[in-house]
Amino acid sequence: MRGTKLLLGSLFVWFGLVWCVSRMPVGELFTTTWCTYCDDAAYYIDENFPPIEPVSIIVRYEVDEEAPFDDYDATGMNDRVSTYFSGSYGVPNMHIDGTDYGSGPYSTWISTLESRAGTSAPLDISFSDLTEDSVEITLTLEDPAYAGTHQLNVMIIEDSIYYSAPNGQTLFNQIFRSTITNSPYGDNVSLSTVKSPVVRKYALDLHPDWDVNNCFVVAFVQNTSTNEMLQGNRTPLLRPNYMFSVAPKFQTVSSIAEDTTANMNSTITNRGVNDDTYDVYADLLLPGGWTANTYAGGSSFS
Repeated sequence: MRGTKLLLGSLFVWFGLVWCVSRMPVGELFTTTWCTYCDDAAYYIDENFPPIEPVSIIVRYEVDEEAPFDDYDATGMNDRVSTYFSGSYGVPNMHIDGTDYGSGPYSTWISTLESRAGTSAPLDISFSDLTEDSVEITLTLEDPAYAGTHQLNVMIIEDSIYYSAPNGQTLFNQIFRSTITNSPYGDNVSLSTVKSPVVRKYALDLHPDWDVNNCFVVAFVQNTSTNEMLQGNRTPLLRPNYMFSVAPKFQTVSSIAEDTTANMNSTITNRGVNDDTYDVYADLLLPGGWTANTYAGGSSFS
């Protein structure tokens, strides 16, 4: 048993442009449960997205009608499809901040999200109030060049859904559940004056099938003429004073050649309101004669 202590807090980095705030990029993945490549893409994201999840967003739209994921808001999901596609299209497909990054390589998806995170954005989105019944969102224009009418999309996504899909995938994360704007197509918002907050409040209509402990509210503002994403943000649906998550929770390496190594990484994220310190233990279930090293924040612990 190996242990260490980690202080999980919040880090905000502000850049020096006069009008701009730090960007949280939005990746929108269109995928299905029958596509073999979609299972590969999901596995890659599950393995590589957690380190940048605190500063970026992924929403996954399971668009096939045979799967159970469109039972709650097919209209809202189809709106996101029609935003980018007309007619047939291939899956998996990733759009990042409104730009088409196609079917991969998957590493480009992750590197693009990572490189865009923290760059300047013309708009600030904050969750000014969140209860079990409603969410209040404040939009503040920072750059007058982006003044105009844009589309606000607010939705609920859910992690850690277990479903045995035809393509072999069993774990589904960042799954689109439902839009919560007044219109299933998003709401138009007029952003005309710099530093003049625009507030929108929405009811939370939660389905009993959803695990609220694994749900998040995602908000983003998009230019409907160009599809450019101005800004995104995400917050846990429930945020108690003390809460953390570990992703991925379980990892298995199917085969390792002799005299080689394997790396398995997990990210611990503070989901609570307060900073906190946790004891972290790694259970190393190894065959006889094998050894393992454990690291946190680049430092080894034992």
